Amino acid sequence: MRTALFAVVGIALILLTLAIQPLWILFGVVGVLAGLGVRGLVRLLRRPRRARISLAVLGGLAACIVLAFVAFIQFQTLGPTFLMAPSFGRVKYSCYIRYAPETQSWVVKDDILVLDTVELQRKLRKFRRGPEDIADLSQILSSCGWEQQGTVDSMLHMVQTRTISVNPRWWPVHKVSQIEIPQMACQGIHLNLDAASRAVLNVPKYMVAKTYPAAPTRTETLVEDDERLVLPLDFVAAEPQVVRLEVVSPPARNKLGFLIVKGAIWKPLNGILMLLGGVFSDQIKKELLIPIVKRLFRVLHLPFKEDPPGTKPDEAPEQSSAGDEESIARES
Repeated sequence: MRTALFAVVGIALILLTLAIQPLWILFGVVGVLAGLGVRGLVRLLRRPRRARISLAVLGGLAACIVLAFVAFIQFQTLGPTFLMAPSFGRVKYSCYIRYAPETQSWVVKDDILVLDTVELQRKLRKFRRGPEDIADLSQILSSCGWEQQGTVDSMLHMVQTRTISVNPRWWPVHKVSQIEIPQMACQGIHLNLDAASRAVLNVPKYMVAKTYPAAPTRTETLVEDDERLVLPLDFVAAEPQVVRLEVVSPPARNKLGFLIVKGAIWKPLNGILMLLGGVFSDQIKKELLIPIVKRLFRVLHLPFKEDPPGTKPDEAPEQSSAGDEESIARES
């Protein structure tokens, strides 16, 4: 009778500990159970062998039942919080990049539309039941720097703004500026880019020569000589999510400088040079290339193929001058 009473009291204390969970009650329950266990072990050792075996088996079964009950209660209350896997969702991400000439920097506005808002919100309400857990998706993203802009067809709309310095220089004539896509992970919520994600670039004309990812088209806005480029953000899984812009230096921000930096001007020049080389090939060979090669051979003291055989390069001019004098004397 006393053993049953002690068991009931122990289970009641365990339930009270799981419900309230102050530290002193937990220590008290552990102390009471430890005392009861020592008392039962002493009594068990005083009894005959068969009685000890039977009581040990019954005690082991009772301990297993109590442990299973405690584990079940613990899993129902705290298990989902510890075992909850990260929640993944999809976002339609739009990156609006604008150049601010007064600060010489990029003004980047990150705009996301959470496509799985309803599913993510359901998971949060199911698993985050603790008093300190945040179960609202907008509050979780707001804690990581995003600002809520309402909803669009029950999809959460969040934005954030940041500034990235450009530091344009006159030399070299072009440099690569990088704009990283923000890591959209916050408190166990991971948001992946949807296939419709894009970056919209509004810059002065002739300022950006190349982009990565590549912009399919360039559109003139007809406002202050600006242009707009739309970049599809189709990154590979293991690729860093970075937008790269080849920025042209201020002196080269014109049509000629833009073509030189981009490399488009060399294609027509290549054709012109090939045409001139084909027409004037003999003149270039006789009047330019052969004299240069002959002077180079003379500097190196090497015989040239046009010199008479058996003569040194240094003696060739003297012999030619002596021959000229003999011919002049014969004519006179």
